[in-house]
Amino acid sequence: MPQSKIAELKSLIDSHLRSQNIYGQIRDFVRQATKADDPSADDDSNKGVVLDALREKGVIEEVIKSIKRPRNLATPSSLIASTKQGAHLQGQLADLTPIPSPFRRFLHLRINGGRAFVDHLAASSSEEEVEGKKAQFVLFIHFRNQRFRSRAVEVSVEPKFDESLLLDLQPPESTSLIDLADVLKLEGKIHLVLARIVTISAIVGEEKSVVDDQEVELVASYDIEWKNVLSSGGLSIPAELLGAGSQAKIKVPVGVLDMRLDIVPLPETSVKPADIARGLRANSMRKQELQRQFFQYSRVWWKEFIDISPTFKNRLVKIFAEDEWGGHKPVCYFVQPLRAGRVLDSPRHAARFVSLIPYTKIEAVGAGAGRAEIWHTFHTFLSMRKGDCEDHAVLLCSLLLGFGLDAYVCIGTVIDNNENERDHLWVLTRSSGRGKSSKRVVFWESLTGQRYPHKIQSGNSKDPSKNSKMPNYGSIGCCFNHKSFFANKQASDAVSHCNFSFEDRNIWKGMDPEILMGIEHQEQVPLCPSTINHLATEEALERALRPMISEYRRSNLRLGTPWDNELSYLLTPALSAYEMERLSGTPFGNEEFQQSIKRNVPEGHTFRGYPIVVNQLSPTRIMESFRRAHIASEILSTRGDQVHFALRVKIFPYPEEISAVWVMLAVKFKPPPS
Repeated sequence: MPQSKIAELKSLIDSHLRSQNIYGQIRDFVRQATKADDPSADDDSNKGVVLDALREKGVIEEVIKSIKRPRNLATPSSLIASTKQGAHLQGQLADLTPIPSPFRRFLHLRINGGRAFVDHLAASSSEEEVEGKKAQFVLFIHFRNQRFRSRAVEVSVEPKFDESLLLDLQPPESTSLIDLADVLKLEGKIHLVLARIVTISAIVGEEKSVVDDQEVELVASYDIEWKNVLSSGGLSIPAELLGAGSQAKIKVPVGVLDMRLDIVPLPETSVKPADIARGLRANSMRKQELQRQFFQYSRVWWKEFIDISPTFKNRLVKIFAEDEWGGHKPVCYFVQPLRAGRVLDSPRHAARFVSLIPYTKIEAVGAGAGRAEIWHTFHTFLSMRKGDCEDHAVLLCSLLLGFGLDAYVCIGTVIDNNENERDHLWVLTRSSGRGKSSKRVVFWESLTGQRYPHKIQSGNSKDPSKNSKMPNYGSIGCCFNHKSFFANKQASDAVSHCNFSFEDRNIWKGMDPEILMGIEHQEQVPLCPSTINHLATEEALERALRPMISEYRRSNLRLGTPWDNELSYLLTPALSAYEMERLSGTPFGNEEFQQSIKRNVPEGHTFRGYPIVVNQLSPTRIMESFRRAHIASEILSTRGDQVHFALRVKIFPYPEEISAVWVMLAVKFKPPPS
């Protein structure tokens, strides 16, 4: 190895040992170990005494452990091994691995615990009184193309976080250390998301304890400005976390995280604090000036828009949106083309993935305040694995842009089954139509993953959405992506009558593309590949559901529940076909399934089956879904001769530990004589 590489390696080891205070521990142990030693002993004897003392105290083991780190969850090599408890523990720290290379610079982030998390103590105490229920804190960390998740710690006033992360400042293929002047030019902050996860465990029959349900709550979102470390090589960060989401505007502190940030290997030179401050100040002033210019431009643009018609001020033209910190940013800030790497194969897989992320509403603080409209960053949304329609639509549009499509977020309304009109967001894509200037428009509903071609209806035509599966979109106010913003200035804002030729200035008012180019965009986030062992989890769910079904029939109907394993196996093709249909939008493989069932159900017998699809792994929730469904409830109550039940679970994993969980309950029986 060249001497320069050896020097870099020595520098890296030296920086790491200093950051862990290993030298101090060794000095203390050497002092204690040699006190009782014979002063006349030779050097080799003293070395043996010192090494024995270090082993007894566990210092050597601690050094070995300290130079390991959790893997980057966003890389395929970070796949987490399955545990005996099943796939519900996915997302914990991956197997520890040595530092990959001494020839790259890293940020060494130590999280040494928390203080003053008083507000969460009372809630945690009440939850602990419920058997099988526990509350824990988890930290999610994002920096450039890296994502990590901390180990879960018990919710307390002083949560015992103890994490050590190495954040890459250079690509893996680097062969020499990056210069600090180039490090100073790197963009991006370290983003922390603190979540509170309530886990409910249940024991089913003779099975071991299984995770039955999880409730995730966003506690805080925090950005670390790390560049100040370049002046001193290391700094302590007592980060005061403020409430996020609906509490962001109130600016209520939720606790303090004690952190330490070092750059490794420790540079021989440093950047002057004045140079760092000047660079950060110049960057901040540049962003503020661009924001000021956009705000002034948007005021003039909005006045021009409402001057076209007084009624336009009532249209849903949203230029700014509230973020998770309680501030406001242009809606174009939130859209950023995302490439899914190898974890999503096509735009339709992307739509299916986004639709499986649970939909939830954020309630505003105060009685009668209604829904709080908060637009989250990609990292926060993916860490929480739940969000409102804004989060779903923005993520889907960004993924479709990453696949090279001409995609836009639509802001408008949708009319529900009770004829109530509410605000809604969805996505549209445009492609070349038959004519030179015509565009084929397709709506993508981000909450269901379904696609609907759009056709302009004449004034006397009947709205086709009334007789189709297409959502009943009401009005549309604007469409936008990362570099375009268009407001609808057509005579009617009804979706069914809208023409989406954005190039036509007579029907759409667009913003200046050069002004929009100055808007800052949120950071790209890599998608984490699934770590779910879907085969083992399918079997575990079936083992949990069968005794629940048997107990239901025994306690409510006083009936036995014999199981037919062969019939259960024959249900598999149907579940695969259902998922393929959700992806493609067309029926798939149903004929073969019907043939196999006819061949295996005896003459004079009846077969009944009912499939459901869920996006979680809770056997209790799956059982509740069966009990609420009319057909499934009838199957559960089946009486007759030669009754045999069948159950099959099929899991289709997607990124971010999101899954489509298909479950079919079936029965074959000989009906009693009438």
